[in-house]
Amino acid sequence: MKQIFVSNYGDDNNHGLGRSAPVKSRKRLYELCRGDTEMVLIEGSAIFERLMTEALGTGPDATGETWAQTSSQDTEGNMPPRGR
Repeated sequence: MKQIFVSNYGDDNNHGLGRSAPVKSRKRLYELCRGDTEMVLIEGSAIFERLMTEALGTGPDATGETWAQTSSQDTEGNMPPRGR
C-alpha cells in the first residue's frame, strides 16, 4: 500500500512519499491518491481539521468548536453516546 504524507508544514511541490517530503493541500493529496493509498497525517487531528476546513469551506464557529466536534452532534446539538 502506498502512503502519502500530509503536513501543515508540507509543500505541494513535494511527492508526499515520506516524512521528509510531505504535501500540504487537500487538492495535492487528492492528485496523489490513486488506487490503494493511505494518508499519513503527520500532525494528527490538527491536519485533519485543516483538511476538513478546506474541503467544507468552513472553520470554527462562533463558539470556538471545531468541525470534528460539531460534526458528531445530532441536529439538536447533542453528542452521541460513547461507543458509537
